[in-house]
Amino acid sequence: MDVSMRRQLVAALAASLAACGGGPDTTALTGSKAIDSSNSPQLPPPAKTPAPPPAPPPPGPNDPIVTSYSAAASGVAPSLDGGSIAQARDGSLWFSGGFVPNQIGRMSSAGVVTYPVLRAAGLLSFNVGPLTGGPDGNIWFCDPLAGITLAGTVGMVDIATNVATEFATPLMKTTIQIRQATSQDQSCETATGVCTPVAPGTCVVRPPTPGTPASGPIPAVPPDPGSTCRTVTAGPTLVAACAPIAPSAANSYTTTTCPTVTVGPSPVDTCTLTPPDATNNFVRTVCTGITPGSQAYAIVTGPDGNLWFTEYTGMRIGVYNVTTKLATEFGPLQSPATSIAPGPDGNVWFAERAIDGSSTVIGRVTPAGVITEYKATPVIGAVRAMSPGADGNVWFAKDGQGGPAVGKIDPASGSVTLYSNGLNGVFTLFGGMTRGGDGNVWFTSYFDGMIGRVTPAGTITEYAAVAPNTQLNAITAGPQIGGANTLWVTDPTNKAIAKLTLR
Repeated sequence: MDVSMRRQLVAALAASLAACGGGPDTTALTGSKAIDSSNSPQLPPPAKTPAPPPAPPPPGPNDPIVTSYSAAASGVAPSLDGGSIAQARDGSLWFSGGFVPNQIGRMSSAGVVTYPVLRAAGLLSFNVGPLTGGPDGNIWFCDPLAGITLAGTVGMVDIATNVATEFATPLMKTTIQIRQATSQDQSCETATGVCTPVAPGTCVVRPPTPGTPASGPIPAVPPDPGSTCRTVTAGPTLVAACAPIAPSAANSYTTTTCPTVTVGPSPVDTCTLTPPDATNNFVRTVCTGITPGSQAYAIVTGPDGNLWFTEYTGMRIGVYNVTTKLATEFGPLQSPATSIAPGPDGNVWFAERAIDGSSTVIGRVTPAGVITEYKATPVIGAVRAMSPGADGNVWFAKDGQGGPAVGKIDPASGSVTLYSNGLNGVFTLFGGMTRGGDGNVWFTSYFDGMIGRVTPAGTITEYAAVAPNTQLNAITAGPQIGGANTLWVTDPTNKAIAKLTLR
């Protein structure tokens, strides 16, 4: 890809991702399976300039204590626009410079910034999406502009070596033909041909003997034709499924094995997983990797210990195994997912925004890749961020039609409840959302630069901006410092990162 094309893609991605309401409103969700569609995320038409939001209340004695640190260091002055922030295993905060390539910085809990990230050999450039702390304690991301024909790749920053590595995840197709074979050890009498099943390895060959005639009181010994050992095999035969069975007396010492014939993997542009059935001679098709053009983007660590990601232009949810370094896609979805979060129920939850931004479909995917989309009762407006709550619900923030609101999804019943009391302004763009160490969910309000908190009961409180006319973007929970919980927020306006000490 030439430089001009890459800049155009970065600009387009930046424009789309940087886009951009009292009592509880509860609706029930009903589930339905994914269907094929071909939408891609776009912003709604530009809205009229909103009225200025009301002045925030004066600081209270329990407001978070805000400390702002410059994100510039070592000659790097990141824009932070569209950037992200996440906590690593060692308690340090790692952040991306936004839509500028090759900028990942580290901030200590004391606010000291360094840019130690080095590129692994052969990695020319990286354009990171949202960051996440991985199951291995390192920092992981997706690069939507990398990979074969912009499939996107999964990348990692090793916090011990400060080296950024991207892992190739081309779409690969493998076919597997399942077979079943049985074997049984038998001990056979030579004279009669009668065979008896015996435990494997216990048959002893008895050689023939001529016998001896009677002699006085000693009776004659008849000749012994002897015995032989043999193994009877059946198969392999094509089957839809096969369960290996160990030999035992209960099944007459019959052993069942499942040999398979594998073809591939081979690179493909598109791939459909197919289960084994008689019409294709019980051939199963397995696909790994990311479809070309899908642009893997937002990524989180799932409850199952794998990394789950959205595709910016593809209509699938993907999972990446940090051990095998293999990616697998599930779908198709109704439209591309724009937000993703691990669920307290052991599943991963996501939000799909309609092409015009008028509504959002909530979905979930199980660790096995089974997708459910709640299309019958979509959320009006555009969901911008999601986070698991300490209360067992999945929380989200929305704007657009119907006004801004914070909502929660009950994973058990599938019901959605919206809250808007306490939100300031009439046009609130939510930059990010995270679960705080205090048991509440916290979010940023991008355009008015405010920090918001929602309790499990739905009580919303917004706190004054970090600085006048500030725009806030990503937010993450940080380590405890001096026994107090902290939150960390990126501030693109002042090229800074703010620490919020909760009290």
